[in-house]
Amino acid sequence: MTTNDKTMLDKNISELYEFRMRISTRARYALRLMVDLVRHDDGSGPVHLRKIAEDNDLSHGYLEQLMISLRNAALVRGLSGRKGGYVLARPAEEITLTEIVEAAIGPINVVDCVNFPENCKLRSKCTTRPIWVLINHAVRDVLDNYTLAQLAEDNWLEKITRKLAAIADTPVGERKVFRRGSRRSRHSPGLRTPVDTGGATACGRPSLPNHIRHDKAGKNSKSKKTAK
Repeated sequence: MTTNDKTMLDKNISELYEFRMRISTRARYALRLMVDLVRHDDGSGPVHLRKIAEDNDLSHGYLEQLMISLRNAALVRGLSGRKGGYVLARPAEEITLTEIVEAAIGPINVVDCVNFPENCKLRSKCTTRPIWVLINHAVRDVLDNYTLAQLAEDNWLEKITRKLAAIADTPVGERKVFRRGSRRSRHSPGLRTPVDTGGATACGRPSLPNHIRHDKAGKNSKSKKTAK
């Protein structure tokens, strides 16, 4: 391998890692924080963040910052006083993972053009954007299908490990990783929220860009005339 080849390979690898879609640290810790809040709730009163911080080896101040976002999203309530702490604002069974993640980081958006198509000059003819829209909806669907209560169950890891193993053993074309809309919270609009998809329908099914759609319409019209 020449020096130029190695430089190009390093550049390609760097670009690949730069493109990776990642869930931020805030989102991951927000989920852990909410799960621990449920598990530490023994019914005796509010849960202190200091205990959760110690168990997760995290800064108490960092968790306090996360709690501000979760309180603003009406997912938790803070109680002051010597015996104060935090409690869930709603039953864990009613809180979806989407709500927690979006409280921590804002709307799920794997690529900027998904939620902000107006920022892309190519949105009217882009053939790739519908794929990012579909991926964005897939991520939301998975998070919508699980509640905080499920993650806090004692046998959660055992159950999800079996499910993941079953998915891995299933041929790719037959996999059903999530069930669209089967567990959607009334507080989490999910795919039902109207969005300007700029090349994809609001429910995530991609529509053809205008220039392709018009070409197909013209061809179909010619085919009908020929058939007559």
